[in-house]
Amino acid sequence: MDWSRPRANRPGPRRLLSGSSPASTGDEPERRQLAAAIHADPGSAALLDPNSDSDADASDRLNALCSRDGAVGDAARAWLRLVGYRSVYGWEPMESYALEVPDDLLSSVRSALNPQNPTLDESVLASIRDQIPEAHRDEFDSLLSEARAVSRIRDERDIYCNLPIAGILRRAVIEAGRRVHQQGRIHEIEHMTEAGPSEVAPLLEGSASSDPGSPSANELADRYLYRTTHSVADIPAQLGQPDRLPVPPDWLPDAANLVNSAVTIQTQVNRAVAPESTQPDVLQGIIASSGHFEGPARIVGGPEDFDKIQVGDILITGATNPAFSILLPKLGAIVTDHGGALSHAAIIAREFGLPAVVGTSKATQTFHDGQRLRVNADDGTVTLLP
Repeated sequence: MDWSRPRANRPGPRRLLSGSSPASTGDEPERRQLAAAIHADPGSAALLDPNSDSDADASDRLNALCSRDGAVGDAARAWLRLVGYRSVYGWEPMESYALEVPDDLLSSVRSALNPQNPTLDESVLASIRDQIPEAHRDEFDSLLSEARAVSRIRDERDIYCNLPIAGILRRAVIEAGRRVHQQGRIHEIEHMTEAGPSEVAPLLEGSASSDPGSPSANELADRYLYRTTHSVADIPAQLGQPDRLPVPPDWLPDAANLVNSAVTIQTQVNRAVAPESTQPDVLQGIIASSGHFEGPARIVGGPEDFDKIQVGDILITGATNPAFSILLPKLGAIVTDHGGALSHAAIIAREFGLPAVVGTSKATQTFHDGQRLRVNADDGTVTLLP
C-alpha cells in the first residue's frame, strides 16, 4: 500500500463530504465577490503582494483595498463587515478578532484569487455508489444528501454566531481597557480582558478602589501573566475529590435519566474507539476522517507557527479553528490532542478528504517537528516511524 499517495488519488467514503461545508475553509460568497473584483481590476492586486516595495503595512494595505473606488472597495467593505469581528483563535475576549490580524485577512484574500476549494468528486461518488445493492441506492442517495446538508451546521454556528459575538465582546472590553488605562488604573489596555463581568463596571466608573471585591491593577497584571504563560496542558485531569459511582438511574427524573444514559453510552463509545495504546510509539485517537498517510510531523501551537507548514506535512495541534483554513491545501493529514467526530478538525478533514485522528490527548507532547509518522485513520492510530 502506498501510504503517501496524494490525497486526490485516495478514494474512500470520507471524500463524499468534500465541498459540503465551504464556510469552514473561508469560501464564502463575499470573499468570492472580492476575488472576482480584484481579478477585474489588476491594479488592486498590488495591494496584496507581500513582496511589494511599498512601505505600507498590512493594515494600510487593507484600508487601501477598502478605500478603492468601484467594485473592489465595495466588495472589500462587504467582506470585512462579515468577517472583521470574528474571533480568530478562540471564543474569549482575550483572543484577537480578524481586524487585529490584517496579515491573516490579506492571506485569505490571496488564497481566494487562486482557490483550491474542495468539491465532490463525482467519479468517487459513482465508484462507491456502484458498490451499494441496487435496492438500497435510493436510500443511500437520501442519506448522503442529508449528511452533506448537515455537515456545515456545526462550523457555521461558530462562524456566523459564536465567533462574531466573541469578537464584538472583545472590542467592547478593549475600549473599556483603553479608557481605564488612560486614567492610570490598569497597567496595560489588554489587562482589562482579565476582568470578570462584574469587575469591568467598577473599573470604568472609578469605584474599584472602594470595592474590596474588585481587582487591582497588579492583580489583573498577575492574571494576564498566568494566562499567557500557561496552556490547556497545565489543567489537572481532575479537581476535588475523585468521581463517585454513577447516580442510580431510578433516583433520576425521566428526562435526567435519558441524559445520563446518553452521556454514559457516549463515554463508553469513546473508550472503545480510542483505548489507550500499550505501544510507546503509537497513539490512539478517535477516527474523524478515514484514510492513511505518511509524512513529517509539524507541531503547530497557533498562527505564529503557520509558516512552518510545508506541502505534505502532518498537522499536529491541540485543536483547530477557522484560522487554520489557510493551511488545509498543504496538509497530508491532521492529528489533534482534543476533539471528537464533530469537532472543527473533523469537519475540515472530511471537507478536504484528509485522514484525521482527533482526541489523542497528547500528540503535541509526544511527537516533534520533522519526525516521520504514519496516520492510520481507519483504526485511529498515529505511529512514529523509525
